[in-house]
Amino acid sequence: MTLNNKTIAMLLAAAFLLALAAPWLIPQYRIDRLTLALIYGAATIGLVIITGRAGQLSIGHSAFFGLGAYTTGILLARDIMPLPLALLAAALAGGVLGLVFGKPALKLRGFQLAIVTAALAIVFPLLLPRFSNLTGGHAGLAIPPQFAPESWGLSSVSWMYMVTVVVVGMLVFVAWAVTRNRLGRALDAIRLSELTARSMGIDVAGYKLAAFTVSAICAGSAGGLYAAAIGFIAPEAFGLLINLTFLAALMVGGSRVIAGALIGGLFVQLVPEVAAGLSQAWTQLLFGAILIVVVFFLPGGLVSLISIMQRKVSRSTEAAAATSADTTDSD
Repeated sequence: MTLNNKTIAMLLAAAFLLALAAPWLIPQYRIDRLTLALIYGAATIGLVIITGRAGQLSIGHSAFFGLGAYTTGILLARDIMPLPLALLAAALAGGVLGLVFGKPALKLRGFQLAIVTAALAIVFPLLLPRFSNLTGGHAGLAIPPQFAPESWGLSSVSWMYMVTVVVVGMLVFVAWAVTRNRLGRALDAIRLSELTARSMGIDVAGYKLAAFTVSAICAGSAGGLYAAAIGFIAPEAFGLLINLTFLAALMVGGSRVIAGALIGGLFVQLVPEVAAGLSQAWTQLLFGAILIVVVFFLPGGLVSLISIMQRKVSRSTEAAAATSADTTDSD
C-alpha cells in the first residue's frame, strides 16, 4: 500500500485547509504555540534537504534563521516594508548567505563541514551587537505586532498563525517539488556515494550548492516568521542551542521526509510545554527520553510509523486474500 503523488497532494491540501481552520477550532492561547511549532518545522525542512537528502551535516542553520529574523525585524520595526515583502526579503537574505557561504564550505565533507558551519553559527550572534544601530545590540530589537485587515476580524496572534501556515505551505510545496525531481534523485545519489555520483555524470558540487541554498532559504523564511510572531529578537536567541533544537526536530520527525520536519517542529515545541505542565523537573527528562527512544527504535523518525502501519495493513490484506483463496479452492 504505497501512496501515489495524487494521494499525497490531496492529503497535503486537506492538511493545509485544516491548519487554516485552526483559529476557529483551537483556543487562542494555543495558537501562538502552534505558530512556533510550524516555524521550527519550516526551519527543519531546510535540514531535510541538505542533511537528510544530500547527506551534508550542517550545524550553521541558526545563522540563516537569525539573518532572516533580523532582516524581517528591521524592515518591520522601521516600517520600511509590509509583512509579505519583509518575509520575502528574509528568504532572499538567507538564500544569498547560503549561496555565498556554501560555495567554499561545501568543498568540505563530514565533520569538517559540520565544524565550519558550527563556526558560522558561533560567529553570527557575536557580529550582531557590532551593528547595534540596526540590530539593537544586546538590548534586542522590538517589532510591532502585525494585524490582519480590519474586515477579517482576527487577532494579531491568529493573523500571524494564518500567515505562517501560508508561508510554511509554500515551503512544503517547494521542498516536495524539489525532492521529487532530478535534484532530489541527484541528492540521494550524492548521499549514498559522491564518487559513484560523479561517475554517473552528476555535478556534485552544483547540486550540493543548490541544496544548501534552498535549505538556507527555508531557514531565512522561518526566521522572518519567528521575528514577526515573537515581536522581539536578540542575539542570544540565535546561538548553537537553537541548532540543537532543529537537529532534534530532524531526528525525531524523520530526516528524509518533509512531513517529518513538521512533526519534529511539533515535538520540540509542544512536548516540553506538556511536560512543564506536569512538572518542571520532567521537561528535560521527558524530552531526552523520547529523543533516545526514537533514535534507537525508530531511526527513520516518527514519520516512519506511517510506513510501518502501511506494511502491516498490506500484510493483513494479503493474508486475508490468501485465506479467502484457500477457502475458495477447498470449496
